[in-house]
Amino acid sequence: MSFIEFKSELIDSILLVKAGIQKIIDPIAKSEGLTSTQLYVLFNVCSGNINTVGGLSRDFGVNQGNASTLCKDLEKMGLITRTRNSNDERVVNIEITSKGRELTERFDKKIDDLENQFNNISKEKIDIVVKGIKEFGELLRDLERKSE
Repeated sequence: MSFIEFKSELIDSILLVKAGIQKIIDPIAKSEGLTSTQLYVLFNVCSGNINTVGGLSRDFGVNQGNASTLCKDLEKMGLITRTRNSNDERVVNIEITSKGRELTERFDKKIDDLENQFNNISKEKIDIVVKGIKEFGELLRDLERKSE
């Protein structure tokens, strides 16, 4: 396979996966009054993967202003809190609220309800997909390291 063919296949596959995920996640997020991006942020804050506005900006690859606006919106909804770091006031810490945690738990339950749709897929096929996604993630990490 040539690089041009690889690139075309890769882009087509990424768009297919993204569209499929959005068709599943967007309606669930909307049912909670959120966008899929807001829901993703909320899950990352809840899991502890993101704990500052700067971290959100870095991890999402968006400018600080957009990350701040996203957090302000989630705070207005009562889903997270924002506080200035006492050691460095330029840093804004973000934490999930109990309301935000309840929402992520409801979302988890809705996702768990989708499990029945996966019962007809063979374990072998799932293993192939998971292995492929992991290998793709490793490829992207390698490319990122080489570009630094």
